[in-house]
Amino acid sequence: MNKIKKIIIIAAIFVLTAALIPYLIFKSRSVVLIVSEENFITYYGEDRMKTELKDISLKLFRPVKTVTVANDAGNDLAALAVTEISANPYCVLFPLRFARAAKYYIEQNPDIPVVILEGRFPENSTPSSYGIGSGESDYFIYKTDIESDFYRAAGAALVLDNGQNGRIAVFLEPNILTQARTAFLQGLNDFEKINNSETVPETLFYTNFSHYSERTDLTCVILAGIGYEFLEKKSKIPLIIFTWLNPLYTPDSTAVIIDDSPYAQVLNAVNLVVAGEKKGKIPSKFQIKNMQDFDKGTLRKLTKTW
Repeated sequence: MNKIKKIIIIAAIFVLTAALIPYLIFKSRSVVLIVSEENFITYYGEDRMKTELKDISLKLFRPVKTVTVANDAGNDLAALAVTEISANPYCVLFPLRFARAAKYYIEQNPDIPVVILEGRFPENSTPSSYGIGSGESDYFIYKTDIESDFYRAAGAALVLDNGQNGRIAVFLEPNILTQARTAFLQGLNDFEKINNSETVPETLFYTNFSHYSERTDLTCVILAGIGYEFLEKKSKIPLIIFTWLNPLYTPDSTAVIIDDSPYAQVLNAVNLVVAGEKKGKIPSKFQIKNMQDFDKGTLRKLTKTW
């Protein structure tokens, strides 16, 4: 074998080894598990979920997997499904609806960090109110950051108003009204200064759709947990929707989707676990549904709001 061939072989081995070592390290790292029921995955979108998991795995440089449980699975079966995937995961994320399963799991696995993603609940909600009892300190409990979400939603709504000086309708659950309204109005004021807008659009807040009367001056509608009756009007008014639902299932008029699903929050959640933060808030993921519907200037303004 001549000298050139030896050099080529050695170089090939070096390149292969250099590529293989990170992969082996990645595969050897303990997994992050996200508990989810079959129905959720169906409506969230299985392909969408797989794409999210790949992206998150790369960013965390450790495997991230879903633990899929039957829709009617009991708490013990849900906890057992976790152990079947991994006996020693890095941490396990349980959405609030699985809080009792999280309690069962942590009783059997006290050394594994257990995260409860509380969702969009007000500040005064407590762990005892959803089934984990008094052992709050055993869990990592993270809320969806209501203030951040509505603050940024205000910026997006201002862009969609586009100087028309119309009105914005916000439909939201009554238990988050105070937090959401304060953050939204502050966001309108701040982004109005950033964008040098002449006026701030008036905002109408509704906690019950029956209180809404037909209006022709709306330039943006925000649906945050209620108000989906508005969709029956098949209006072309731009929508901002707080939902984890697959964007394919949302109306064509949807401009921005605000997603606080476990897949949107897992990256921040794991980073908070690493930092040892037992409590925290996680902002939602903002997504423009149909980017082709907007010019470059509008897209740039929208993305700047988050």
